[in-house]
Amino acid sequence: MYNEETIDFGNVEAASEAKFLDPGMYRLKVDAENTSVIAQDGKTPYLTVRFYSEKDGSVNEKFFLTAKALPRLQYLHEVWFNKKLDKKFTNFVQVGEYFKAALTSKIVTRPMVVGGKITPDGKFYSGLPYTGFVVLEEALFEEGPFDKDSDQYKRVVKVEKANPAVANTDSAMLPSAGNMPSTGAGSSPWD
Repeated sequence: MYNEETIDFGNVEAASEAKFLDPGMYRLKVDAENTSVIAQDGKTPYLTVRFYSEKDGSVNEKFFLTAKALPRLQYLHEVWFNKKLDKKFTNFVQVGEYFKAALTSKIVTRPMVVGGKITPDGKFYSGLPYTGFVVLEEALFEEGPFDKDSDQYKRVVKVEKANPAVANTDSAMLPSAGNMPSTGAGSSPWD
């Protein structure tokens, strides 16, 4: 059932904790090993790119491969390669494969803005703003995390609010008796 093989842990380093970037400005480059196109049946394909700083940490970003997302991909191409993308593709996975190859063919460092979102449970997830995440003017680049009270922080961090329809209620999980389907046989659907 299993192939016999030798597994030598002698040269295996223990995994280390991944450090994700706080909202701020960092000099980042593409991690070629952690850049891929994900295309699963029935799901929207996307390009996932890990941008990292040599000293501060990293941020993972999904670039969805849809018609609606083409302007964001065009922005990425223009600011990363200093030219507009004018190629033609026959499907969105090809678009992702093009970007993967282009971003990883020559690794360069770019001054970038990192933002993210705070979920209703208070967890922070780093990410890039939809657009404007590459700082084009060096004079506007100030490396390091943003102050949490700054306008820059508020511009790039989205705070998600809990849905008031389901907050503090179990109705999203348990239907009330008034919402139970009627079977006509008795007072409960399993009669």
